[in-house]
Amino acid sequence: TDVWGFGAGAGLVTLGMSHTCATTPAGQLKCWGTDDYCQLGVDAGPGCSGFGTNRRSPVDVWGLTADTVFAASAGYQHSCAIVLDGTVKCWGRNDQSPVLGDGTSTNRSAPVTATVLSPDSIAVAAAANFTCATSSAGVVRCWGGNSFGQLGGDAGSSSFTAVEVEGLSGTPIAVSAGWYSA
Repeated sequence: TDVWGFGAGAGLVTLGMSHTCATTPAGQLKCWGTDDYCQLGVDAGPGCSGFGTNRRSPVDVWGLTADTVFAASAGYQHSCAIVLDGTVKCWGRNDQSPVLGDGTSTNRSAPVTATVLSPDSIAVAAAANFTCATSSAGVVRCWGGNSFGQLGGDAGSSSFTAVEVEGLSGTPIAVSAGWYSA
C-alpha cells in the first residue's frame, strides 16, 4: 500500500521499534508512527517523556527541512540521520542511555549534532540503547549504553559521546546495529 501523504518515490526507508522514516526523492526526511519520546522529530509534547502525538502520515523532521539526508536509521525510541556535509544528527529519547551523542541525557524533539565525530560520516545505525556511525576513512564510532560491550570493547560504562571501535580489520564502509550488538 502507498503511504498516505508521502507522495511518489522514496529514497531510503528505515524502520524503528514503532516508527518509520524515509527520504523523498529530493532527500528530505519524513517520519511517521509512534512519537512517545519525540523520535519523529516533530512533537515536543510534555518534555518528550512518553506522551507525544502519534502520526499516521509522514511529517517533516524539525531542523532538517533545509538539509539533504543521504543516510538515516530509526532505533528503539530515537532516530539519526546523516546530512550532505557528513554530520550525524540524532533526536528522540536520551534519558535512559545517551543514544543521541550530544554529551547529555536530555530527550530532544529536534535533531542535535553527535559530537566527537568528524563531519565525514557515511553510515549510521541506531539500535535499542546505542548508536554507531562509520566515517569515509572506515573508522567506526559508537555511543550510548555499553552493558554488553556493544560500543566495541568490554562491557562497562555508557558513553555520552562517540568512541572509536578498535580492532576492526579492513576499511568498514557500513554499520548495522541489533538490539545489543553492532
